Amino acid sequence: MSTETICAGTHLAVRLPPPPDHIDLCPQPTAPSQARKFVGRVLIRWGREELADTAKLIVSEFVSNAIDATGGPPAIAGHVWAGLFRCKGAVVIEVWDGCPEPPNLMTVSVDEESGRGLRIVDDLAEEWGYRWTRRSGKIVWAALRAG
Repeated sequence: MSTETICAGTHLAVRLPPPPDHIDLCPQPTAPSQARKFVGRVLIRWGREELADTAKLIVSEFVSNAIDATGGPPAIAGHVWAGLFRCKGAVVIEVWDGCPEPPNLMTVSVDEESGRGLRIVDDLAEEWGYRWTRRSGKIVWAALRAG
């Protein structure tokens, strides 16, 4: 995670409701796929298709983590949302969930079957982080630049 920010205050700002380009997702197995399709459509509309593969991977990881963090079936866990916005030439991906726990950048052994997702995000994103929201939960975000 970078200590320098692309968009001044990105990791400190509190923004609810979500950005205009967002999708509400029920915490179910199809949510990461729905988020990937949504991100692909938005990036095509913005003319930023070159970021699509990376952005889809990142949103999929964030949504999967958000669903795991909310724990439980949709009736208990509520929902998550994924959104995108543009800032100073970057595309910023955001995912909100109601869990108060921060994301955990883990160190895992080669034998472990999970726990590598945020390491991949850390390698692919220009920067990433999280911020608390006023009402509840957190927003995990990643910024991407072309080139």
